Amino acid sequence: MRWLALALFLPATAAASTALPLSVAELTAYADVVVLAQVGTPQAVWQGRRIVTVTPVTVEEVWVGSTREHVIEVSTLGGVVGGVGQRVDGEARLVPGEQVVLFLAGQGARFRVLSLAQGAFRVLPDAGAAPRVMRALDGLTLHGSLPALPPTLPELKAAVLDVAHPR
Repeated sequence: MRWLALALFLPATAAASTALPLSVAELTAYADVVVLAQVGTPQAVWQGRRIVTVTPVTVEEVWVGSTREHVIEVSTLGGVVGGVGQRVDGEARLVPGEQVVLFLAGQGARFRVLSLAQGAFRVLPDAGAAPRVMRALDGLTLHGSLPALPPTLPELKAAVLDVAHPR
């Protein structure tokens, strides 16, 4: 019984990151570069006392900003190195082979995804229709309601370009 009472007072761990919800307009305004890209094979490395996964992405289109590189490196927190793993809930997950739209901070050939998973959109083919876009926000707690998102790739591109190049 004493152990049960002790267990009730132990702190519970929370597996989530928190962020303010950002609209496509806000992501675009904060981004140095917005690209449509193909995800390559990631490699996790130690960076000080934390693990960072560096993923090459092949740029198909640059919507905002500029990069001279055809292949850029995108760093995300967490990964596995030599049997040791670190997980950052809410961080963007870049899956090899997937087409994505990324809202990035950085320059040259090295970037990071803005606002954890909010800055990464997966492109999903839709037979006979425009490709759809979605975000995987697993482990990310948003304080406030998530703004409506354009459902298709052409609509997302138009929304980004409207902010970047107002008429």
